[in-house]
Amino acid sequence: YDVIPKDYKATFIERFNKAVAGETVIYTRKYAVDNQPFYIEVTLLPIYENGKVVGVSLSSSNVTKHKEYEDYLKRINM
Repeated sequence: YDVIPKDYKATFIERFNKAVAGETVIYTRKYAVDNQPFYIEVTLLPIYENGKVVGVSLSSSNVTKHKEYEDYLKRINM
């Protein structure tokens, strides 16, 4: 868990446990590096073997451009 920001660990563990329980979890999280925000979409998928969850697959994608465009469309449609 060293790569997970301290203020986010409890939320991550909660979401991870949902995946361990068999739920697919997808969410978007905002981060900042050098005061530059970016958005990551995280997917946690349970891995099954013989009908039992034996692990969790975590993948992420940078969705910053998508999020910025989505916010832009919301602003111009207000």
